[in-house]
This record gives sequence, structure tokens and C-alpha cells, in this order.
Amino acid sequence: LGGVLEEQDPFGSKMVIDTVKDRALMYRIIQDSKSSQLTTFEFNSDFRLVEEGDEGKYTIDLPGLAILSDMAATANYALFVQPAVSTSMQFLFNKEPGKVVSTERAPAILHLVPRVGSNKEPLSLEIPFDGVVEANLQFCNAYEEGSKIVFDAIRLDGSKKVKQARSSSTTEWPFVSSQEDYNEKASNRSLWRYEVDLNSGTVNKRKLTDMQCY
Repeated sequence: LGGVLEEQDPFGSKMVIDTVKDRALMYRIIQDSKSSQLTTFEFNSDFRLVEEGDEGKYTIDLPGLAILSDMAATANYALFVQPAVSTSMQFLFNKEPGKVVSTERAPAILHLVPRVGSNKEPLSLEIPFDGVVEANLQFCNAYEEGSKIVFDAIRLDGSKKVKQARSSSTTEWPFVSSQEDYNEKASNRSLWRYEVDLNSGTVNKRKLTDMQCY
């Protein structure tokens, strides 16, 4: 990446393509138990940082240990959802999230990170908690509509218990042998729409369909 990252720097696996500006967006999250640092990068068609803003990147601090699983982008913002988590004392010695981090039944935070060159301010808003943890959202779409930001996401909604598969409880690869086997083991995922009112600083959400989404 032309020296953008140091050898040991973490880097998110998600890339968002902006076909209007001909850019690719990626991110880095440096985590700690008390606070985390998020940096977004915008690359041009030659995969070099754009010559705008702070050398093509934008950095903000996030509260606590930020677990980010996906990213979306609109014309002016990069979007991230940070679920509430807690860490055990073992975090001092072991950095494996599965062993030392657990999600909390509490509101998640939506972070709106200004796009490079947008001249916007960062904004963090609480997503109303409806009894289901807002973790592992899969962004499908995001756009701006006047003073609103709208995004659709696949959500593990928790409306039903995971059905135990009849065939096998193995954890060895492959985990499933057929579509039916997968459906029996997979959690229920549905499509939701989130609407962000930038004027009032509020977030609303509603389920679009109960159809199992992938």
C-alpha cells in the first residue's frame, strides 16, 4: 500500500467502492480496553491515498474496546456500528476476542466518520436497544437523503432460537453438508432499515423482511 501501513499495523478486511468518486475505502482499528483508534483510508484508482484532507485518511477515537465487523459509506460519511462489549481481566494477557470479550445487552453506537475532503464533523449516535444485541451487522446499502442517512443491513435478530442440527455437532470443516443442514444450524438473519436524522441526532430502525438473509 505504498507505505501506508507499518508491518504490524492491523487492517480491516472490508473495502467499500465509491464508483462516483472512483475511490476505495478501507479502515484500521487499533483496540484497547479503555479506548480505540479508528482510521479510514481513501485510495484513488491507482490505489494511492487521495490528495485531500489529512493525506487521504481520517482518524477518530472511539470509546472502549471497539469491535467493528463491517463498514458502509455515503457521499460524506463512512459508517460503523460499535456494539457494547465488556472485557475480562484476562484481556491484559490474552488479546483473543472470543476468550476475553463478551457483548452486552445494551445500545450500540453508530459512528459517522467524515469522508476525506467532505468538511463534515464526526458524529456518534446511540441506536435504540430493542432487546437484541446489534453485533455483526452486514451492511447492504447506504445513502444520504436530504438531512437523513439511510442504510440497510442484515441483522442477527434473535427472534428465534437456533435450531440444532439433527445430522451432526461436529466443529470440523466443512461445518455443513447441504443447504438444509446449514439452515438448521444457522441463526436467523433478517433485513433491517436504519434511518438517521442528522438534525435531531436520532436513529430509527424497522424490519423490512423476515426472509432468511445471507
